[in-house]
Amino acid sequence: MSRKELVFLATRFFALLLIAWALIDITYLPERLFALLELGGRTSVFSVENQSDRYHLLTTILSFIRVTLLLLAAARFWKCGPLVERLFSAEPGSEHI
Repeated sequence: MSRKELVFLATRFFALLLIAWALIDITYLPERLFALLELGGRTSVFSVENQSDRYHLLTTILSFIRVTLLLLAAARFWKCGPLVERLFSAEPGSEHI
């Protein structure tokens, strides 16, 4: 198996790992959305009056951002472009301590 094929397999494996991580994070979204909507029934969601409201809004937004970034990174690694290939295949003798 050539070095290029090994790099291709490693990047695909890493992309699958990122996709699994994103899917795990997606399972938490319904809970966070429910908590946020429950608060929305009392007051406006964006008029954060106390610490609990801010916490639920922040965790929901950050969850969406994290899932989006994980899926974008997985797509980048799945394609295995030249930049990703260079990241996974260091030239022999170019190791830095």
